[in-house]
Amino acid sequence: MYRWGVCPVVKFAQAEAILTFPAQVWEPYVVMSKAMGLPPSGTIYSMYLCNIIRDEDGNCQRFRFHFTDHRFPEIRSTEENFMRLFVDMEDLTVPLIKAMSQCLVALESGDERLATQHLRAVKDHAASTYKAFSYWLQDKHI
Repeated sequence: MYRWGVCPVVKFAQAEAILTFPAQVWEPYVVMSKAMGLPPSGTIYSMYLCNIIRDEDGNCQRFRFHFTDHRFPEIRSTEENFMRLFVDMEDLTVPLIKAMSQCLVALESGDERLATQHLRAVKDHAASTYKAFSYWLQDKHI
């Protein structure tokens, strides 16, 4: 994703309804977005999930780009925590969705015992997902 500025902190700038990109930035971005099958706009995928630097184990270490100027550390910290919320939710919902799918497949095949096992896994994955979600919504992270 191309970057040409930071999110404004000034109230006047935040009131802008439309941001205009220079043609030198916008035109290549549209071509790249179409080639990747993405809309030519910032998406959760392009703004957060493609912005992660992960360690060897796949854990989020930091983000390549920040959208808030470094002169506003409190706002920047909130931004980073918000990005981590999305990353954690994306990572944690994969096993949850897999367990839900396996439960449905087991039910369709008539194997209620296996469906019950998968349903227990759904419960466990949902609990850890909600716990992580609640963690990032605490006042100390906002």
